[in-house]
Amino acid sequence: MGFFSDTALVPHFKGYQDVVDRFNSAKHIRNSSENERRLCDSGMDSDKDKNGRRQKHKLLKRVPITADCYGEQMYEVSLHDNTIVEYHPTYYAINMCGWNSTSTIGMLEKLTGSEIHPFNPHAYAPKGFPTTTEKRDHRRGYRTPKVTVRFKRWEMKIPVTTLTSAVAVWFPEGRATNRVLVGRTEFNDSVSGYLIDDSKKYTFNYDNTPIDTKQFAEFHKCKVNRKELNKVRKEVKPFVDYVKATLTLTSNDGGKSVPQESCGLRETHTGEVISDYIHNLKASEMYSLIYFYCQLKKSKEVKNYFDSIDEGRLWAEMLDALKIEHHIPYRSIVFIEDIMCDLDKIMKHANPRTLVRVS
Repeated sequence: MGFFSDTALVPHFKGYQDVVDRFNSAKHIRNSSENERRLCDSGMDSDKDKNGRRQKHKLLKRVPITADCYGEQMYEVSLHDNTIVEYHPTYYAINMCGWNSTSTIGMLEKLTGSEIHPFNPHAYAPKGFPTTTEKRDHRRGYRTPKVTVRFKRWEMKIPVTTLTSAVAVWFPEGRATNRVLVGRTEFNDSVSGYLIDDSKKYTFNYDNTPIDTKQFAEFHKCKVNRKELNKVRKEVKPFVDYVKATLTLTSNDGGKSVPQESCGLRETHTGEVISDYIHNLKASEMYSLIYFYCQLKKSKEVKNYFDSIDEGRLWAEMLDALKIEHHIPYRSIVFIEDIMCDLDKIMKHANPRTLVRVS
């Protein structure tokens, strides 16, 4: 949940009988259902238990036996009216209910004895490539966003590689090393932990082993297609060398940054950056044009367009567009490293075959 939640009084249930005993020992909540108890109430009259009874947002509920329960008596733990754990006689199930927060994770860790660590899938993908995590669309299931670059009538659709929908790694109780291994490219095993989403239900035995490893979020491995990337860099090398040399010559601090005045930029009194380009293009259009220039396999129309422009002027104005993209109003310099990294990113984005998914 999005609220701070103290877990000091939250019990650790090692089995189904622990849940039943806690429910039976806790006192009935006044003016509430017979099937609800305060989770942090152990039934004693100590100050500790009185504090536990005040935590009204943490409830232990007994679910009436229905056809949906297959004749089993099931219990639930709810946090702020969201059921985060279900306890069945032979297994339990967890669900973050869309809340990947400190309070929800803390509750799940205390209840199950496991450890849950945040997971950043982008740390496992090559840098500079368009990657994303799967986003939930409740009407269509999982959808992968697309990136489209447009220049006049031209359109470039950049495929975005989907890595995983996981937001955390689940480590069962008793693990020798409960930490995320950054160097790993395999998950959902006893060594690297299990990838979990914040909107799905996962089932475990009471010894914290998963009932089915296929229920966890998949992780897709990617690698750089070095052969294809070298082709792209060889094709664009003259322009890259021009950009690097020009920026270095105009730098006043040994090649770290260039002054704004050397960028060919002009500012209005409102701080708006303006510049004039060939064919009366805008700065954003010239920046989009760089994608098509770095494309390894250009269409005939694109080739004819570039052949009709003086290459020296084209390079100079594309460099200006790169500088403007990284210009910050009222800052006197533009960092060269940012420009070069952006150019490298454009080369990769304009040529999707430079990144391949291997699983």
